[in-house]
Amino acid sequence: MTKLATLLLTATALVALNLPAVAQPPVNGPGENVVGVRFGNSPDSPTKILRLEYRMRMLAQYYPGRMVVHTVYPGGPATKLTAVGANQPSELEPGDVVTHVDGAPITNQAEYHRAMFLSSARQGKVRLTVIDGRTGGTVQFDGQAEKIGSGGQGLVRRDAKRATKVKALLLGDTSDKKIGNGVSGNLNAVRLYIEGLPGYQNGDIVEVSGRNMTGNNILTAINRLNVAPDEVVFCYVACHGAHDKTLAAGDPSGGHFLQLDQGDLPRRSLLSALLDRGAQLTVLVSDTCNAPAEIKPIYLGSPLGSPQQQPGIESKAFADLLFNHAGVVDISGSSTGQFGWYTNSKEGGGWFTIMLMSTLRQWPANKPGDWKELVDKTGTDLSAFFQSKKKAVLASPNASEETKKFMGLQSDQRPQAFTLEVVRVQS
Repeated sequence: MTKLATLLLTATALVALNLPAVAQPPVNGPGENVVGVRFGNSPDSPTKILRLEYRMRMLAQYYPGRMVVHTVYPGGPATKLTAVGANQPSELEPGDVVTHVDGAPITNQAEYHRAMFLSSARQGKVRLTVIDGRTGGTVQFDGQAEKIGSGGQGLVRRDAKRATKVKALLLGDTSDKKIGNGVSGNLNAVRLYIEGLPGYQNGDIVEVSGRNMTGNNILTAINRLNVAPDEVVFCYVACHGAHDKTLAAGDPSGGHFLQLDQGDLPRRSLLSALLDRGAQLTVLVSDTCNAPAEIKPIYLGSPLGSPQQQPGIESKAFADLLFNHAGVVDISGSSTGQFGWYTNSKEGGGWFTIMLMSTLRQWPANKPGDWKELVDKTGTDLSAFFQSKKKAVLASPNASEETKKFMGLQSDQRPQAFTLEVVRVQS
């Protein structure tokens, strides 16, 4: 090992910027490009788990208020820059100070990681503002960051055949005091449909729930999924959610994220990790709120419906939707600006999930599954269900004033398809 290599591995002040060669993750961990970034300067500021899709392949040291380039890897993006205005090839060198990325000031590692996360909106194109370490002058460079893995490509495999297997990931915040019981009921209902699929075997379902429901654990579970190219990945999520406009650029979900106790998880990071499994069909369905992050949703407590008791529900429509399609499906149970309402009982759960299960039960036995029709029909039923419950709540003397307030402000609840890019596979 060279002296330089020894320095890179032992210097505590040195930080690997998205570089797996230096900062290896644990085996079966969430992935080398997963970072936790604190948003805000307060100790109570939330930490968001970001899954970076692009990197510059360089090392830097962080001092108070500045990021100093330490090592630039040969042939990497940081060696293939173009000086703005001069149209000349350039590269970063040790001692250069990166002050801004795409206009955002970079004074610490969190700000750099956040800027690289947002660069995915421009497919990794970045503009760096740099103080030259030799001359002291300030220059700007345009660069193309390197794509990490295959996450987020969203491509439809046009030559796909009928899928051979469905691997499912069930995610639910069952320990939450407001919605935990309802989430448990939702997970059980969805599990029954998965168990009723053709060829189901023990081990086809991975569940992350309760106190294990953290962004890091979710990404670790996805990273452990062994998925073949002719298989399907189906992910169902039931928890609190919101959207953050500062993460909305280039994101079809508008900055939607899962609200978790130990750090929020952006939906884009979740979907990107699922896509990296390389399945012919990737499905993400969530039953969460989609209101601005600072608004806290209110949930109802009256029971709805009755639980499914049979062990495994055979649904030809559900099987057809999964086995006979290729592409990407990303559906939220509430639209932007809406709360996703729940009944906190195992017999109830998220209203979107209740209506989704109802749509599948009522689907004609001989009718092929259709993703758009599924979303539209569930949306129509969910809207009618919401209006009926809203009317009852507003007229009820037992409902709290806070519940009446938030429900009164919401005019509707409908699912929203952030991505619906699928084709029926060849027979």
